[in-house]
Amino acid sequence: MATYKAVQTKLNPDKRAREYCQFLQQESARVWNTAKNFFWRTYRKKGLWLSSPSLQKYNRSDQLYPDEQFCLHSQSIQSVAQQFSANLKATREVRKENPDIRYPYKMKKYFRVQWKAGAIKVKGRNIIFSNGLGNKPLKLRLPRAFANCQPKIVELIWRNGYWLSLVVKVDDKDNVIGSSVAACDMGEIHAIALTDGYEALIISGRKLRAVKQYRNKRVAQLQEAMSKCTKYSRKWRKLNCTKRRIMERTRRRIRDLNHKITTSAIQWCIEHGISTIVIGDLSGIAQCTKGRLSRRIRQKISQWSFYKQKEYLLYKAKEVGIDVIEVSEAYTSKTCPRCGSINSPNNRNYSCSNCALTCHRDVVGAYNILSMYRYGALVPDDLFSYPTPKYLRIPFQAKRRSSSSPDGGLMVAKGHKSMCDLASATNR
Repeated sequence: MATYKAVQTKLNPDKRAREYCQFLQQESARVWNTAKNFFWRTYRKKGLWLSSPSLQKYNRSDQLYPDEQFCLHSQSIQSVAQQFSANLKATREVRKENPDIRYPYKMKKYFRVQWKAGAIKVKGRNIIFSNGLGNKPLKLRLPRAFANCQPKIVELIWRNGYWLSLVVKVDDKDNVIGSSVAACDMGEIHAIALTDGYEALIISGRKLRAVKQYRNKRVAQLQEAMSKCTKYSRKWRKLNCTKRRIMERTRRRIRDLNHKITTSAIQWCIEHGISTIVIGDLSGIAQCTKGRLSRRIRQKISQWSFYKQKEYLLYKAKEVGIDVIEVSEAYTSKTCPRCGSINSPNNRNYSCSNCALTCHRDVVGAYNILSMYRYGALVPDDLFSYPTPKYLRIPFQAKRRSSSSPDGGLMVAKGHKSMCDLASATNR
């Protein structure tokens, strides 16, 4: 069975190619606006809620839009109509719980452009996109890692610069051979703590926290400077552009670190023959925090990307045949796994006042999550033996961009050995 994966790479087009990319995104936005206007006009006049196939059929008809000639491939036009229909469907579902949510109504100036396999031709490192009969094709240069690739779908997107998102075929990964169970305790300082009851792994999230702290500090400085400027003045626009650039750069770094953290966790599970991962249910942890937590702690919790890490764990575990199960983690970090007494941890250490057990609080949390999965409750074990954890720190070195690396020009860490190499972008 073929497996496809979406990878992204940043482009560095010349001035002429950059202007043509901008023009194509304007054309894609014009298709969106035309489809939107036609849909709502039909609904107002005839009371018909057009389905996705009907809207695509009307988009193909030259009789409906005799004056509208789009400089895009027919499949690119249909993909815009499909996206508009998908937005309508998603909004309709959300409105069942929140009726104040509005359907798509705004006019767009730019919109992403999508090409399917029939409109894509790759020659070495050159990729050519067809834009319909009589229209100039778009020619771009790919990194060496993507030479002669055969992407199924390609999207041209803007993220403080032009990026290509390619859906390419990847080799299937072997399933895990084993039947062990491991528990995962997620945290803000130590991103993931894993244990199977005998061994433990703690993956540090301090680098991730440092990136977020840097972002908060720089954005606060820029916003303070912007507040002293006249809105939309030259200086205000310059500061705003700098703020967007910092936000986008840190967003990519956070995404890269989350991938490295979760890949390291999955690799440890593969090495130890883990077939099931049990994680604590963190839903609702960021709700109703005002009044019971300090402002500093509330900021940390609101910026803690535990849900994104959980999503990465889910899809990476599924790729290698590992099941992921959620259980309640109430009192798992406070309950002693040996005697069952409840103690408040001090910093990163857990000390039991009853049986004098001393160990890492995150390992205690992971071990109790494992107990919750096995017995349905926090059952103390008199023979509990503290599994000495192995620490893994995500590399703190500055990153470099290498177009010749197998990850296709994504951010790659340099100078870190052993398991950190397993967390590189190539194993995502």
